[in-house]
Amino acid sequence: MLRAPRTAYAYNPKDEADFVEEPFAVGQQLSLVSTLQARNSARFTILGAVEMLSNDWFDASVKRSPGEGGAGKGAKSVKTSNRAFAKEISAWTFSETGVLKVGRIEHYLNTGNATSREMNPQLYRVKNDVVSISSSIYSRKQK
Repeated sequence: MLRAPRTAYAYNPKDEADFVEEPFAVGQQLSLVSTLQARNSARFTILGAVEMLSNDWFDASVKRSPGEGGAGKGAKSVKTSNRAFAKEISAWTFSETGVLKVGRIEHYLNTGNATSREMNPQLYRVKNDVVSISSSIYSRKQK
């Protein structure tokens, strides 16, 4: 869901060295937020740190860079979207948003003749050409 920037790295802090020889993971290998939905529609989310759900993180602001030269003069402080991000992640995790419901599933043997279509037959053979039709409803906000 959310990956670290390409300049990030992770290492074992127990290694007492002045520099890191071999980091555990670097750049896009690091996931800050990961989500998964299982076949039975169970959902879970893994956050990289519990601080991501703290009030300090929600109310954080950052200085926007006016260009490639860095923050420099004229940099304005802007409020982050951390609260909105946390709301969206938790709403998806608890199946409040992003729910796909299958309304109807139909299938028939493709014989090339449109008049002889028996919908949803009980038996197919191994090499039969089958056509499947389904209708689904995507719900951004579940009611």
